[in-house]
Amino acid sequence: TLDTYSPDANVLYVSPSYLDKENVAVNDETRQKLAHLQKGEFGLLLPESLRSQEAELKKIFEERLNYYGKSSEDKDAPLEYEMRAIVSYLPTGEKRFVYNNGENPVSTQYLTDPILVVFTPTSIGDSIISKSMWSINAGNNIFVKGYESGLELLKKAGIYEQVSYLKE
Repeated sequence: TLDTYSPDANVLYVSPSYLDKENVAVNDETRQKLAHLQKGEFGLLLPESLRSQEAELKKIFEERLNYYGKSSEDKDAPLEYEMRAIVSYLPTGEKRFVYNNGENPVSTQYLTDPILVVFTPTSIGDSIISKSMWSINAGNNIFVKGYESGLELLKKAGIYEQVSYLKE
């Protein structure tokens, strides 16, 4: 629901480029860290109103995202690496744009004061689970502005040959 916070509620999972595209106000130090996330790191950008819940939310999100560091989908599979949050705060009262992909549209175009979880393919690592997540979600949940830009990004990432088509 829109009045609770959890990894499944009132949260947007975004790339560092979302922060620029949507003019999200983060300090320069945080912006630099998020632009160069290393394996096992993710940004946890909390509305200022949640400052008192930082420790609890950090623990919840780290535990949830640790799933990407597991060696297999088996419930008891060991972790190959742990996820660590880089926490920063955002002004309260900010609306954040929701990119509806048409496949799973939501009735809301903006969320007010969601938690932003910032990650990249590099930051969630190269486990079988993270690779699977990217391959499943890439088709419907990655927004690239401009056809030519999309082609260039695919070529730069070395996956152009694996993509059958792009949808505008």
